[in-house]
Amino acid sequence: MGYGYPAAKAVARLAGDISHPEVTRLLKSENIWLRAGALAGLTEARASDVERLLVTLLGQAQPAVIHDHAAVGLALLEQAAGSGQWAAGSRQQAAGSRQ
Repeated sequence: MGYGYPAAKAVARLAGDISHPEVTRLLKSENIWLRAGALAGLTEARASDVERLLVTLLGQAQPAVIHDHAAVGLALLEQAAGSGQWAAGSRQQAAGSRQ
């Protein structure tokens, strides 16, 4: 993991935008630690469309680290929103799309 994860997390959190070129590069990286860090940073920043991205990742075959970051990210957003309806429904939708 080294410095990649915290660096990717900081970049994504500061950018706060999924479409930012550096964030896009991190999310497409073959290095799962860079991808996971970017997801964590976007979640902390509550970037627009981060929920959709997390749900999409949960519905796809992903490495365990990415899948876990997506699940935790949705749970954190759910907790921050104070309402479990949206994220819980999203998780169920993602689980249904994997079957």
